Amino acid sequence: MAARPRSVLFTFTIFTLLSNLILISEVCAQSEAIERAAAYLEAAQNTNGSWSDESRRVVDTVEAIKALSPLSRQESVNRASAYLGGQTTSDNDKAARLLAAFAESGAPTADLVTQLLNAQDVGGGWGTTATKQGNAEDTVLVLDALLRAGTQNAAVFGKARDALLAQQESSGAWVLGKEDAPSALIRTACVLRALKALEGLGLGSAALSSAALQAQSYIGARQTGASFGSAAQTAICYMGLATVKPLADIQEILAWLLSQQHADGSWDDDVYATAVVLQALRSSQPPEEDELPDLELVPAGIVFAPTAPISGQIVTATITVFNRGTAEATGTSVELFLGDPRSGGTLLGSAPAITTIAAEASAQATISFSTTGMGGDYTIFAVADRSNVIRETLETNNLAFRTLTVTGQPDLALSAGDVEKRLRGPIAH
Repeated sequence: MAARPRSVLFTFTIFTLLSNLILISEVCAQSEAIERAAAYLEAAQNTNGSWSDESRRVVDTVEAIKALSPLSRQESVNRASAYLGGQTTSDNDKAARLLAAFAESGAPTADLVTQLLNAQDVGGGWGTTATKQGNAEDTVLVLDALLRAGTQNAAVFGKARDALLAQQESSGAWVLGKEDAPSALIRTACVLRALKALEGLGLGSAALSSAALQAQSYIGARQTGASFGSAAQTAICYMGLATVKPLADIQEILAWLLSQQHADGSWDDDVYATAVVLQALRSSQPPEEDELPDLELVPAGIVFAPTAPISGQIVTATITVFNRGTAEATGTSVELFLGDPRSGGTLLGSAPAITTIAAEASAQATISFSTTGMGGDYTIFAVADRSNVIRETLETNNLAFRTLTVTGQPDLALSAGDVEKRLRGPIAH
């Protein structure tokens, strides 16, 4: 094979170098825009922790929390969360927004999760209130909030998915009556994000894939140049399209958003617009590669003593917890269940939390339980960090199980005949 001419190799090298420099420049510009936007939001925060005036206060405060929380602006987020904590949840819209904010800030969410789960209507969606018919806008708000709170309920999410699919128009949009096009566009982008999030939870279907393609087509047809109207509308559409298209294919939209930032760091001198664009910029950045632990349980790491107990004996299980990650794990909980804990298994016991497990190391926990009333083969499950308190590189390898065989008690009972024979003694000859 003939060698490439030096001029060709030189040209290729220069092209590669320039491409890398452009990419680095774009990343730096985006990071700078994010910092300026965060500074604008922090400076615009009211003394009571909220943002904006009374008419927009809750909505803008929630969006600001969602924008600032991933940037570790914890002081501003905590003040805003404290303000929202004094709000009453008069309807599903407000309850969903508060839940989303509390999930981001680390505030308690259990009561709001329960309230919203109970408010789902028979059709699978959510309306403004429990007595109102479900609609796409409120359904998406609630779904987003429940997902941010880490809710796991396939039945609820499956019904919500079906409700959204049933409400899509032939145009590919989700609309409310004869509304203006911008509202339908924004709603469609939000529903698209919600459906793709549900698909990521294993709730995809052929109908969902078809609906997503129709929504993508509807959104794309309304792009003018590199935008979809205002900065906020463009950011929302960008986040919707980012769930179905490679980021490189919508880079021009991101570039347009960056070009619209004001000198003070805002977009349109508006808290809501700035918060939404900031969320879009953050969503386009690659995830940080943190050093994380990775807890793992394996069947061979569960050892019973005694190995073949008699019913009524105490069994001690020794569970070895491996850390396959690159960072130490702290405060690891270990529990033992009779049956699968994911489907109603019975808790047999829990061990004191393991203080630390170094990276690429292991530690043991012991749990004892009684076999009284047991007899036969039983599947015993061990699970580490069942509540997912520890952030890990992989959350699906924290459970293992083994079979334990418990034999029945020996028959020590004496019959009346046995007693009579023993009392008579041997028969004399």
